[in-house]
Amino acid sequence: PVAPGPLGTISKPKPVGTFKHRVIMDLKAIRVNEATATPEGQVLPTVMSHAADLSELVGWMPPSGVEDYAVESLVLDIRDAFMGVPLAASERPFNAAQLRSPMRRSRAALFPGEVAEGTVIVWRVLGFGGRPNPLVYARIVSFASRTAQALLRPSHTSERGSPAAPAGRLQLYVDDPVLTVLG
Repeated sequence: PVAPGPLGTISKPKPVGTFKHRVIMDLKAIRVNEATATPEGQVLPTVMSHAADLSELVGWMPPSGVEDYAVESLVLDIRDAFMGVPLAASERPFNAAQLRSPMRRSRAALFPGEVAEGTVIVWRVLGFGGRPNPLVYARIVSFASRTAQALLRPSHTSERGSPAAPAGRLQLYVDDPVLTVLG
C-alpha cells in the first residue's frame, strides 16, 4: 500500500531559451512531513566565505616573478543531486504519487518484473518536497566534502594533507561545492 501525495511543477526559463522543470511532491499535504524530525540543521557558507578563501590563498602566493602560481576556483554543479541518494525501502510508500492517466516508462527495466505502465509512481530516491531530504543529502555530501578537503593542505607551508596536493579550501553550497586552490 502507498500514500500518494499531490505533485507540483516549478518551471523557470534557462538562458538558452529552454525551460527547467522541477517536480515537487507535496508531502505536507498528506502529513508525511509531520512524521519526520530534523535534529540538526545545515549551516551553509556565504559568498563572504568564498571571498575569504580567495583572499587567504592569494596572500600565500610567492613574490612576483613566479608565473607558475595561480589561485583557481572550481564550482561544481551536481545535476539532480538529491536523486543520487537512495530512499529507504520503508519510506517508499510515502514518496509516491498517483497520476490521472497511465504513464509508460521509456527506459529499460531496472530489475526483473518492473512495471512498464501505470498510474502510480513510487520514488526510490530522495526528491523535492520531503522535509528531512535536504538534511539527509547534506549528511552524505558533507562527509564526501570533508574527505576531499582532508586531501588538500590547509596552508602552503603545512605538512598536513597530501604532499602532492596544493593548499586549498572547499565550501559546500547544498549541491554546489566550490573548490579553491593555490598551485
